[in-house]
Amino acid sequence: MVYLVGDYMAGHPGGGDLIEKLLGKRIDEDFEDAEHTKSARKIFKDFTVVGKVRSDQKSAEPEKKLAVSEKKLAFDGMGGLDTNMSEKLNFDYDKGIIYQIYAHNWTLEEYAAYINEPKHLVNPVRDLKMFDNPILEYGSRTPWWIVPIAYLPVEYFFISQFTLPLISNLMWIAAGLLFWTFAEYMLHRFFFHGEDYWMRYVPQSNFLFAFHYTIHGIHHCFPMDRYRLVFPPVPGHITLYIFFYLPMTTALPLEIAFPVLIGNLIGYQMYDLLHYAFHHFNAKDGTFIK
Repeated sequence: MVYLVGDYMAGHPGGGDLIEKLLGKRIDEDFEDAEHTKSARKIFKDFTVVGKVRSDQKSAEPEKKLAVSEKKLAFDGMGGLDTNMSEKLNFDYDKGIIYQIYAHNWTLEEYAAYINEPKHLVNPVRDLKMFDNPILEYGSRTPWWIVPIAYLPVEYFFISQFTLPLISNLMWIAAGLLFWTFAEYMLHRFFFHGEDYWMRYVPQSNFLFAFHYTIHGIHHCFPMDRYRLVFPPVPGHITLYIFFYLPMTTALPLEIAFPVLIGNLIGYQMYDLLHYAFHHFNAKDGTFIK
């Protein structure tokens, strides 16, 4: 098959340049050599087919290989979702997904299978819609550059409270960084990945699945959604106040608490920006990142 992929190239996880050098060519061997996921294979279903490759060999064997290749690449169902589950869920991805997640009668096993199979919206390429309410939808979409800007007033306030010598402040900032690293690991592994841990031990409900999908499931479901890779600033500030500011300023002397909080914030911002970069920054050959 010949597929129209121009709109998808910019969002290709490996970078558009990998597709560009193969435009107009057979990709069978290159595709298999890259060890693509099931999600990547199924996405071909949603590409527009503009033609079919004809073999220039006289033997029937090349045609047989082509048929096998087409079976491997052309799947039914939405890109990244198997046919049976797609038919059972019947989600409309042009409408708010959170209510649809809430309204569905999930089992934990079905929900875990759904969120852990990456999906992509193509033909046309578009971002996922979380809410039908325009205010909630706007608040759920966060460009990466919001992360370093949204916390500047808070960071200025924390720094203005410094009273220790510079070396001492730097030491406690480093301690805050280390604490954030540990806290993020524990939170991410055991809370965000609740489908593998705590969700099986609590009553299953529509609210439970919608809640987990909102805080983390959506990221596994649609990992290339550029506006849902970093934490929105409004819930971010609430989380900062409840889980970091209050405990730190209560448990620690204030001259120590504020440098530690700066370390926490810097750690969070570095984490979120690197997380976004790993998904969307396409490093070029010859750079140290590549």
